[in-house]
Amino acid sequence: MRGEGLSLGKEGRKEDICISAALIRNNWNQDAEQKGMPRVYLTSRPWYRYARELLCRYPLSAESRKAVLDVGCGVGEFLVMLRELGFDAEGLEGNKEQAERASSLGFAVKIANLEEKLRYPEETFSLVTCLEVIEHIALAEVLLEEIWRILKPGGHLVLTTPNFGYLHNRVHYLLGREPNNEGIHLRFFTSRRLRILLEEAGFQIVGINSYGPVLLWSTIAVRFLKRRCPLWAVGRRWEKWLAYDFVYLAVKR
Repeated sequence: MRGEGLSLGKEGRKEDICISAALIRNNWNQDAEQKGMPRVYLTSRPWYRYARELLCRYPLSAESRKAVLDVGCGVGEFLVMLRELGFDAEGLEGNKEQAERASSLGFAVKIANLEEKLRYPEETFSLVTCLEVIEHIALAEVLLEEIWRILKPGGHLVLTTPNFGYLHNRVHYLLGREPNNEGIHLRFFTSRRLRILLEEAGFQIVGINSYGPVLLWSTIAVRFLKRRCPLWAVGRRWEKWLAYDFVYLAVKR
């Protein structure tokens, strides 16, 4: 699958190069560029780390590593991590500039509108990853159904998305403030809603590696020690309150 370069779809139409009705900003990349960091190697993002840990915790067969798609691949950070783990992965991206950057790393990347039907035959991939994407998609249900369609029987999905019910967000809304969100979010998910969405699309959750900050230590670290918040894996019992991000491994039923 590698080495095919960048593709604009069948006709290269203008509408094929937008991820949704909203133009998505990549604030992580913009911040890194201002600090002089390379934009395409920001693999320190926490959702990449926890998604990678989840894949290592539930190792897939050698056959499952040969057909992998990263939906909303951005500039290719997680594609790089997948390659390091031995996966033969390609990308699908809605932003042309970011797709070109991912393609420059040697990956086959296609540009498509993620609000529409994905242009792959049924049962094409053994693994699909979709990290920090569905919150930007108005028709998130349709995207999950499309991912189910292009997965092989027994195929897996690694999905991450912010937790709208995170305690910090609850407090901010009670105070009349908005939580800080990266980019433009069109959908907002709680633990219960996301699980229902996955089940309705035909998935069963088989692994969880959601994470969040330790509240007291985070306050001390940020305000007094001027350090970044430490992260920890959140158990199922406290997930709906303390998880900053959901990180799920699901299997196609």
